[in-house]
Amino acid sequence: MVRLASLSLLVALGGFAACSLANAPGDPAPATAQGAGGSGATSQGGGGTGAHDCGPVNTLVDCGACGVPCAPANAIGADCSSGSCDYAACIAPAQDCDGVRANGCESDPASDPAHCGACINDCAVLAPNVEQPLCTAGTCDYTVCAPLFESCDGVRSNGCERPINTPADCGGCGLPCSPQNTVGADCSSGSCGHLGCQLDWQDCDGVPDNGCESYRLSDNQHCGVCNNPCVGAESCVNGSCQTALDPQCQAAYFQFTLGERNVNGSTGDAWCDSGAGAAPEWQGAGWYRYTAAAGSQMPESPPPEYSCSTHAPGWLNGSHPTVAEGQVARTVCFNWGGSACAWSSAVTVLNCASFYLYYLPDTPTCNLRYCGS
Repeated sequence: MVRLASLSLLVALGGFAACSLANAPGDPAPATAQGAGGSGATSQGGGGTGAHDCGPVNTLVDCGACGVPCAPANAIGADCSSGSCDYAACIAPAQDCDGVRANGCESDPASDPAHCGACINDCAVLAPNVEQPLCTAGTCDYTVCAPLFESCDGVRSNGCERPINTPADCGGCGLPCSPQNTVGADCSSGSCGHLGCQLDWQDCDGVPDNGCESYRLSDNQHCGVCNNPCVGAESCVNGSCQTALDPQCQAAYFQFTLGERNVNGSTGDAWCDSGAGAAPEWQGAGWYRYTAAAGSQMPESPPPEYSCSTHAPGWLNGSHPTVAEGQVARTVCFNWGGSACAWSSAVTVLNCASFYLYYLPDTPTCNLRYCGS
């Protein structure tokens, strides 16, 4: 019995020694045999990376794939039990407007101009024609209006609703563009202008919005064309500068028409221009015009005696005036007895551009007459 026990002890000690020698320090560790259904993976020794062992991909740490967390923004109740990131509800006031559950509630309705106050409110649509749409406290707003637009109703949430390059709103709200005497208004640039002037009207001041302010046929500063002023006593008549006619030219006057009064048409009679009716066409003192067979004006040199169907013919001792001179005083002399100015009358002469008028008194005696030529 003792001998058997000693033998058993020696066998046991020998096995321990063999085991100790097989696992002595410095020897490599044996690979673990893969058992049925086992993974065969081993844990890393000293100096490993520490990466976790990826297991199921329906957790908040590994959602749908290894290392993809499920952390939806601004939401509560994150869930990946289905393998897709989801959540239970948004944290007010955040809202989910893109429909992507994995990124949670991405929109702040108080400041998101694409979803202002609600997901359906896009400020670029609700507040158009602006430089940059804004969302302020859940209401659409903007920085400034886009060029050629303005907010005319004063409501900032609907943007700059009105164009300001139309005839009704030109350069600003309620500023009409209606230039005078033009063929059409033009506000396409936001400034009032026109497409051209009506007949005989012209734009001389260079201010487009007041249109064509100058009527070239009568504008004394722009007569006929711009910057052509009439000077002195001139006035613009039918587009040319002319000296203004004396009002007497349009007033009533008498006319000498008979050829017997002309220096070349004497009949041998001895008429006298003294007293109404004393001679044909003499009406007494007044304004007279020579016309037709009587001539067009009084002669400026003495006619022969017995001319003009009288004894002593009258003539203008001086020159006829210009239009600019207006009414001038002159002397009519009567030629008789070898004296070119045997008698005289003080008269007034007026140039009416196309004819002369004479203010004639009764002759100082008979037989004297005012001749024509």
